[in-house]
Amino acid sequence: MILYHLDRLNIFPNEMSKQLSFPVETHNTLEADQYFNRLYTRGIGKLGERYLNPFDEKEANLDEATNTCKNFKIYTIEYIFEMVRLMHFQSLPSRFVSLFACQDIEGLKLWYELLKNNGTDMSNATIKIIETQGKTHICDAQWRDMPLTMECENNARIPMFNPFAYHEWAKRYWNGEYTVAPRIEVLCELPVTVVKCISVYDFFNIPIN
Repeated sequence: MILYHLDRLNIFPNEMSKQLSFPVETHNTLEADQYFNRLYTRGIGKLGERYLNPFDEKEANLDEATNTCKNFKIYTIEYIFEMVRLMHFQSLPSRFVSLFACQDIEGLKLWYELLKNNGTDMSNATIKIIETQGKTHICDAQWRDMPLTMECENNARIPMFNPFAYHEWAKRYWNGEYTVAPRIEVLCELPVTVVKCISVYDFFNIPIN
């Protein structure tokens, strides 16, 4: 199956032998790392390393707990999604050992515009044309990023967080259900074959400023 991966930092290894890291080492506790190594015996991917670790090495000093707290929401959501998969959808590939890809150019453009409009630096981004023969899962990423707010005074709404809501949304994600405004992604179990690597400027024929 031929798919397209938007590698915004151009760091995904072309070599299949480098796409999974083992043993699993994060900035969590020793007990957490021992658990991850028992659970993911083949290793985890680059995104898995980040999702298993609440510390953002690029944006936060590991000694500054206030900065680290910014990452706890996504860290918790990823934990919830993985626990739901382990409980109810074990045949599907884990987000921690997968690459995220698109089925077609239209989907690729959607993710490029989404990331760019959110302020992501795309200057080094590349498109990896990949081929996979492992497990795949087509799903709606919107479930993971569903906005959750609570109404307060003057009809204003403030952001909130409820793990139980994400538990239900995770079931819908793994069940392959779509939201009203889906953002389709394909989970591709690693390793995959990188057929070609092209800069986003050349792929989309975008003028370089």
